[in-house]
Amino acid sequence: MPHNTANEIRRSFRALMNGIVSQNMRSYGSEYRINWGVSLMHLREMAAEYAPDSNVAQELWHDDVRESRIMALLLMPADKFNEETARAWMADLRTQEMAEMAASLLYAKLNYAPALAVDAMQDENMLIRILGYNLFARLVTNGFLPEETDVQKVARNIENEMHGNNLQAKHAAYSCAIKMEDADILADGVDWHNICQ
Repeated sequence: MPHNTANEIRRSFRALMNGIVSQNMRSYGSEYRINWGVSLMHLREMAAEYAPDSNVAQELWHDDVRESRIMALLLMPADKFNEETARAWMADLRTQEMAEMAASLLYAKLNYAPALAVDAMQDENMLIRILGYNLFARLVTNGFLPEETDVQKVARNIENEMHGNNLQAKHAAYSCAIKMEDADILADGVDWHNICQ
């Protein structure tokens, strides 16, 4: 049975629709069942009016509507977002934009985020790898200090990515390396500059 709050949120999207943004996103390959073109700023303002709710978030995520999914990320309480569900949402990613938003809006708040990020970097799915690199970069930017073994794993993953063929994943890996270097996160034998060559 649809949740009243989820339905109220869905109805709100139409009033904020930006047809030009929506069309531009579609032309760049951003495929959703519906894309209202609502900005993240407006969605954040909307989310602030509601209490976090895992049931509402789950329902919105399954809409396959861009704005519903972003609201799901904003409304899901981190302490109710278990690893099984986190991995299911990762497997259900459709766009690079959503992979990046998931990393910053929700996944960076998870207490198991570091291990999840390192694991995601090794996935066959390019969008999951992008989430992994963005997530680890976000954690480091927020002050997280990884163990040396994790730094070694991240470095190997980034190096492997830089030898791959996917430009979006390469860019995410490169950005992660830059964040690691900027934060002076080092490990024996790791040279972020050389890894990104």
